[in-house]
Amino acid sequence: MDEDVMLQILSSQKAKVLFVDDEPRVLRSLKAVFRKNYQVFTAESADQAKSLMNNSNGFDVVVTDERMPSIPGHKLLEWVKNHSPDTGRILLSGVADEQSLADAMAIADTDIFLPKPWNTEKFIDAIENAVTSKQASKRAHPGASKLKSIAFIESNENYQRLYNKLSNDLPYVEAGIAYKNQETFLSALKAGVKPSLLIIDLSEDLISIPDLLAYIAKNNPELKVILTAEPQLARYSMSSINSRHYFDTVIKPVSSMRMKPLLEKALL
Repeated sequence: MDEDVMLQILSSQKAKVLFVDDEPRVLRSLKAVFRKNYQVFTAESADQAKSLMNNSNGFDVVVTDERMPSIPGHKLLEWVKNHSPDTGRILLSGVADEQSLADAMAIADTDIFLPKPWNTEKFIDAIENAVTSKQASKRAHPGASKLKSIAFIESNENYQRLYNKLSNDLPYVEAGIAYKNQETFLSALKAGVKPSLLIIDLSEDLISIPDLLAYIAKNNPELKVILTAEPQLARYSMSSINSRHYFDTVIKPVSSMRMKPLLEKALL
């Protein structure tokens, strides 16, 4: 997913729903029904769905068919539960074996089950209820009077996935978005994008980072910045960058256990 698409997702106020089915005809039908009220994304396999979730801002609801090639729907929803617990999960199935369905729903801790063929009105209600439930969870979180967003400039794909996952896991964070470099991030700021937090790796053009931080301090003082650095860069960076221009520094390797409390401290 390219950066223009991700910026579009970030700016949209519609909830994001991902439909997963190995039949393109079914996906086209779902998109036609739901695209008016939601941002609709589709995937034809569990692997494609996982890739979308790892490389996007996250989804409010994931809807999947149970009978899928390679990975059944309930196993995909189990993965969704572990990687993005606040995402609503809906399972579709034409399987008549009630015990098998009960077992599958228990494994995935599925919010809603809909039989195939489905009733369109009930399907619309199910999506609306799942979205409403997630939004209510975000509003109920202490300190979450306004949903926040996280921007990050990081070339390492593993860290990109980590920051996306952390963005998805924090209930008061609406979105996380990756930027290719400082220039594209600065352009977004000038265009009016207002993230709550920026995570930037110091190896991403170390020489120009002080200028970026000075610009943020002058023009977006509410934006908090977390710097990450390899050990060999840390000493130089700390001596060359004004500490008033950033919130904190994390020495790599970065882990979820180390970063999550820092994000919570910065955002709440």
